[in-house]
Amino acid sequence: MKPDPPAPRWWMWRPGADRAGAARVARGRVRRARLRPVLVPAVPLAGALAVVGPTPWWSVGLAGAPLVLVGLVAALPARVTDWQVAWAASADDVVHPLQFADEAQRRRAGRLCGYFDAVRGPDPGRVAHVEEQLWRALVALRGSLATRSGLAGARNRPGLAAELAEATRELADLDRRVDRFADALRVLAEEADPDLAARALRRVAALDPL
Repeated sequence: MKPDPPAPRWWMWRPGADRAGAARVARGRVRRARLRPVLVPAVPLAGALAVVGPTPWWSVGLAGAPLVLVGLVAALPARVTDWQVAWAASADDVVHPLQFADEAQRRRAGRLCGYFDAVRGPDPGRVAHVEEQLWRALVALRGSLATRSGLAGARNRPGLAAELAEATRELADLDRRVDRFADALRVLAEEADPDLAARALRRVAALDPL
């Protein structure tokens, strides 16, 4: 079963990612989850019915009934939600909250996605460029989690002061750049005037979150 993402729910697909494969995986998971409670009792039930049949033909017919039911359940269309598809996708294709054990970074990534979802830019090319920047920022935040965790466990260890200080500076610089990008993205998302929104879009597109 898929775990539910923390609220608020968000995820970000890599621009240009092929979602068809993830959708197939998600549908397969739904079918297996739906079949499991039917298939488990169907097999022993089929065996028991085969024994009680008064004739061989009756035995075959009775034994086949539970298996026919399993087949009917398997034939039902598997409907999946957008979250189920995102959960089934490779980490190379999607970023989602369950990949973030660090709550602060999960919130930071969620804010970025929320701001971008509200963007309605008049320039599709620049919006696509901002989407690429957002993807890079999210991947960088996700990639920084191991370093953050390592720093948290390496405090006050002798001989590592210089390395820890350098890693801390790099993470702080990443956070500043991402937050600056998020602030500009928020202004763009909240701007209602078309002319001002176009200017805000140009400002965001000119930023490098990394």
